[in-house]
Amino acid sequence: MSGPNTPAARRAVAEARGLAEAELEVEWLVGARVPGLAVFRCERRPRPGQRGAYNAGVIAGETVELDPRRAIERVVRAWQYDERRPVAAAQVAEVIGFLVGGSTAATTALVDPARLAELPAAWHAHVAAPREVVVDGAPAVVFWVAGAFVEDSAPPFWRVELAVPADGAPVLRIESLTAVLAR
Repeated sequence: MSGPNTPAARRAVAEARGLAEAELEVEWLVGARVPGLAVFRCERRPRPGQRGAYNAGVIAGETVELDPRRAIERVVRAWQYDERRPVAAAQVAEVIGFLVGGSTAATTALVDPARLAELPAAWHAHVAAPREVVVDGAPAVVFWVAGAFVEDSAPPFWRVELAVPADGAPVLRIESLTAVLAR
């Protein structure tokens, strides 16, 4: 899919990972609604016998950020996210969920009630739609993503907590569904 600056995104990932640009496919997060930024992930097409690989990031003009934490920080700053919560929890989940993926699989936030309802009944007490909370006095959003952060993780569901303290960088905590169920 072509997006705001597909060549710059592809070039940045190719240079950072030592790959040929032709090996990479760029996917843009349509509807991200982040002022001044476009959100993307880049997949290395799998070679025979290998998995693909993913890198996510943000781009403003020719400037590309591939470090997930710095990309998330840029998104939060662009939104001017604070105690006013200018962006809905589902939108935060969609964008941050797109950015937090692992290197071998893409992640997607679980925001659709129908998709959540399809999960095993035993998980319903834990896996829920994105919601606003307060963590250590800071506004935060808790949501779930589907996808693998660690190869062959099962089940591939992760709880993500993004807190945004007034005086610092966003704090991201990620916990597997297995760990949540074990509590």
